[in-house]
Amino acid sequence: MRCEAIRLGLADEEWKGCLLMADMAGQNSLETIMEAQRLGALEGWSISSTENSASLKCCQEKGGELLIIKGRQISCAEGIELLALGCSLDLGDGLPTQEVFDQVRQSKAILVIPWGFGKWWFQRGARVAELVESLDQAAARELFLGDNRGRPQAAHDPQMFDLAREKGLRILAGSDPLPFQSQVKNVGRYGFVLPGELCSKQPIKAIKKAIFRNSEQPKSYGRRESFIRFCQQQLAMQLRKLRTKSSNS
Repeated sequence: MRCEAIRLGLADEEWKGCLLMADMAGQNSLETIMEAQRLGALEGWSISSTENSASLKCCQEKGGELLIIKGRQISCAEGIELLALGCSLDLGDGLPTQEVFDQVRQSKAILVIPWGFGKWWFQRGARVAELVESLDQAAARELFLGDNRGRPQAAHDPQMFDLAREKGLRILAGSDPLPFQSQVKNVGRYGFVLPGELCSKQPIKAIKKAIFRNSEQPKSYGRRESFIRFCQQQLAMQLRKLRTKSSNS
């Protein structure tokens, strides 16, 4: 699952933040968190529901408050990934990109096309560029590109980011940890900051209001990976794919 982290009003030990989760098909991060609480695996935290079934309120004993909001990571037919953040949209993988794009927009979710190593190359990159180029001014305010912590710190911004800025799209930073145990602590270490208060009762409504009404590029926090660490992680991912392919054959 992906995580897009937001921090608001951090001050010493009293802080308030948010994790925008993007579950893959068959995942339910909120149920996983509630089950962990029932098993006593969340020492120092108390978990409660909000007025929206797609979010949870997590309070830390030291005074911190973390809101966790559900979303979906959708793999489209053309190999493009879209994130529908802040919704419980029930869409399967494998649908055409345009169809998914239209349905996510209609659901009023936060729609993100996330960066990933190699995912904006060749035909897939051309399709993303075509999609961005086709947006009118109103649609451009409803689509975001996603940066993530795994992109090398020293790397130049992808050309797609330049195209997005020309069209008025904003870029949201997220942690997007890889599926390794060593990546667990990376959740929330790279994200973006929004102005204003975050309502704990209706966090999804508050976040969408803050994102869609703020026309400026949100400031990011944290650092991306070093180039050496990036290469190590990509090698580990390729080995993992080979092992998975071998075990399934």
